[in-house]
Amino acid sequence: GTSGASVIDNCHVRFAGTTSFGGMRIDGGSPLITRSTISNCTGSGIWLSSVATPTLSNCAINSNTKYAIDQAPWNAVTGFSNNTATGNTLGNYIRFTNTGFGGNLALPASASMNSNGVWVVNQSLFVLSTQTLTLPPGTKMKMAAGTFLQVEGILSANGTGNQIVFTSIADDSIGGDTNANGPSSGTPGDWSQLRFNSLSDASQIVNVRFRYAGTSGVATLQLSSSDLTMTGSTVEFGAGAGADLEGNSRPTISGSAFNNNGAAPLDDVLIEATPGFSANTATGNVGGNYIRFSLYGVSDPSVTLHPATALNGGGVFVFPTFSIATGKSLTLSPGVRFKLGSSAFIFVQGTLIVNGT
Repeated sequence: GTSGASVIDNCHVRFAGTTSFGGMRIDGGSPLITRSTISNCTGSGIWLSSVATPTLSNCAINSNTKYAIDQAPWNAVTGFSNNTATGNTLGNYIRFTNTGFGGNLALPASASMNSNGVWVVNQSLFVLSTQTLTLPPGTKMKMAAGTFLQVEGILSANGTGNQIVFTSIADDSIGGDTNANGPSSGTPGDWSQLRFNSLSDASQIVNVRFRYAGTSGVATLQLSSSDLTMTGSTVEFGAGAGADLEGNSRPTISGSAFNNNGAAPLDDVLIEATPGFSANTATGNVGGNYIRFSLYGVSDPSVTLHPATALNGGGVFVFPTFSIATGKSLTLSPGVRFKLGSSAFIFVQGTLIVNGT
């Protein structure tokens, strides 16, 4: 657009708008809008096109018939600061229209409406292989029905000092009644999951809480050959497993809790991944509070199971049938409690070392 040089300061826009485009429509460019109010309009307070990147600061967006800000591209938030919203019929938040962003993206609380750190993911969001998405402490990612976050690059979510939360948009206990539909709470399976692929190894998850994920019974965290790091975090009330570690996933997971999920706390786990686990707990998960291993057996030349890597520190590991092939070795350290599933067995062609001394 050609409106990039426009300046709107200390202006009140009232009773404007159409259902489709709202009280203020910005088709492109980067106009400067400060200390202004958009209120009582038909539609959303502000409607943005996919290429609009305004500077919007210290504005109030109130009592419009849809959202505070609608159809915003994710990159536009870099120009937002200290704006407020109240009384908008469908919600006092920024509604995004695209599924990605250009370059890297950080989501500071000051850029969200009312500076409350609430961000609504109304369409699934992709972090590409060359990108980093940074969530500062206190961020609240509220996920619309069936949506997911797919990380092909880096997710930096460090909630040290102020926990980060991923939850359902229906979960009013986090960030209030975001969608302005009256009191509601989340339900397992409200939204889908976080997906991490083999290029996401540098992702860091620290003091993050994941709630009410698992649409159609998928795991809350889906790792596909990812070696990410997760520390001091909680996965709870998912409809499926807490985390599914498919492929060659060998993450570092420590001091984390997996509670009240609809399947195993940790599922589809390679036995070689266990050295990356420490001080994790699980309770209330359907089917048991243990690590569910994959069916493949030992693939590395040598693997040692330590009791401290089991959930709840009890040294209990539950296995399906698996094999130790020729040239492979499995060692069970003192304190390991090795349980096999129904009709399961261990097929040893290589070496099994069991020493309880």
